[in-house]
Amino acid sequence: MGEPPLLNIGQKSKSFRLPKPISGIWGRSNHNQGVGLLADASISGRRYARAVLSFNSNDSTGFKVFALNIPVGVDGVNSHPSNVDYLEKERTLDIQDEQSYGRHDHPGGLQAHGDYVAVAMEQPKEEDNRAAVYFIRVDGFEPRHVYTHFLGGQPSNISVSLDAAASVGFIKLAPSGFLMAVAGADNGKNGIWFFDSKDSTINPTMNWKYVDFWEPDRMPDGVCDIKDGKVNSNCYIGAGGTASLVTDCDGQIYLVCLTGTSGRGKDYEYAQIMHLSRDASGRIKLESIWHDKRPLGFSVLREISFRWGAGVNVSTDGKLVLLSTEKRHRKSDNDYVDGIIRISGQNTLNI
Repeated sequence: MGEPPLLNIGQKSKSFRLPKPISGIWGRSNHNQGVGLLADASISGRRYARAVLSFNSNDSTGFKVFALNIPVGVDGVNSHPSNVDYLEKERTLDIQDEQSYGRHDHPGGLQAHGDYVAVAMEQPKEEDNRAAVYFIRVDGFEPRHVYTHFLGGQPSNISVSLDAAASVGFIKLAPSGFLMAVAGADNGKNGIWFFDSKDSTINPTMNWKYVDFWEPDRMPDGVCDIKDGKVNSNCYIGAGGTASLVTDCDGQIYLVCLTGTSGRGKDYEYAQIMHLSRDASGRIKLESIWHDKRPLGFSVLREISFRWGAGVNVSTDGKLVLLSTEKRHRKSDNDYVDGIIRISGQNTLNI
């Protein structure tokens, strides 16, 4: 991979906009949770860039697909020099409290790859009290639930009653199979569960096998004290916004963690990239190779931040793309949910 992507998260590359969901769905405390970019698609003879958004709401929806018509020959994120506005198409999938999916009340962070999205689901309503991951496929503009993975099967010394899944990442492995990372509660700071699947596709009967529970104190300095702005390359910032998995051009796997504080006085947002490998026994090894932080002032509620909807994408020219949205929508701009795109200057990553 060479040098890690050099990103200044305080400097945006461009903006993006999504249509505002129906007025009133957020209530007083609900907000956007995750954002991602699907592969561009040819639909009815036209080329579309597609974005997805997860959010917790009052109307039990929680997931939306948006699209933008783009020219042939460019990918969505590079289709406009300053503003990528996914305003032409919109679809909704009800994922909150859906009995057939597992009946969870609170969507978390997500990752999108190709036509598929994994969404972390918090606050289960069933007696076994397990958080879950919903896998969704988007055919054209139309989303549909494919599979639910309930977080269980860990050794007895690891909690199988994980009642909050802050964010999730997944990636297809070569020559086949998948790896999934699920960041737990406390804004993604209390650990990450890793699972393997030998399935060749995301499907309704796929099987995931528990691999490892990665505790932050396995790093030299454990969990960063982000309340005081303490961040260094030897500690773990958390993954409340996203815990996304990407590969570089050599097939090396990296975990990208985005998070932020809220309501703690002077707030910050954070980004971290960790190289992921395995030891001889198959356990996960994580090495932090890059991190950055950005001050948000004294009211993150009015800021576009990784604390709210956050996501990771890799452009077709191999650049790492970080996404963030505002909590809901600004009163001065009631028609849209505004976001920021940050793009690395190095062509080091691909999917």
